[in-house]
Amino acid sequence: MASAKSFFSLLVLAALLASCGESKPPLPIEMKYRPAFFGGSYVWMFQNQSDKELRIWVTFSRGWRTLRKGELTLPPRGERTIGWLEGVTLQQGDSLKAENPAYITYEGSVPRTFD
Repeated sequence: MASAKSFFSLLVLAALLASCGESKPPLPIEMKYRPAFFGGSYVWMFQNQSDKELRIWVTFSRGWRTLRKGELTLPPRGERTIGWLEGVTLQQGDSLKAENPAYITYEGSVPRTFD
């Protein structure tokens, strides 16, 4: 039984090492934030840097709590903003996770000392 367990452990280790070798390009999106014009919150700005339409899945969080989750489609070289108008009131310290399986996941936050 010990040899079967060791063999399984080696298979798991080999799979982990193989997946580490995969190199994905960075997400071709420029992401910035700015103060909102109204409401004292912040707005995330997403700009697609590629010549193709791009779908990403975004998660906005405050600490351990998810504020909003959803899919965002960006046209080639297009731009979108997400803020209180779209139902997300972002504050200093809030974080963002942007994902697409073909790219490296982006994670960022609004600094607490932005102002």
